Amino acid sequence: MGSNLKRGKDMRSIEKKAMVKNFYYSHSQNEVDETLSKKEQAILAMRYGFPSGIPKNMEQTGNVFGITRNHVRQIEDKIVKKIYKKFYEKQNLSSSKA
Repeated sequence: MGSNLKRGKDMRSIEKKAMVKNFYYSHSQNEVDETLSKKEQAILAMRYGFPSGIPKNMEQTGNVFGITRNHVRQIEDKIVKKIYKKFYEKQNLSSSKA
């Protein structure tokens, strides 16, 4: 049972990363600016390695901003919810009506 829970969490993590990368690379800078604060954009860039390709872990990111890694996680979760709500929830609703 524990491995199934872990596998589910891993899948959600993979889906989250794919959604964030898709958002970052497929939307204009104006859309990113309208959706995320500058701090959220900086945290997203560090965590996912945009554009360097070298992601930072939560602790490294937190050290740069002077916050805990748990706070980084909370901000990252907030970012993912914002992205999903603005760009993907609408797509899912429109495709389910078809």
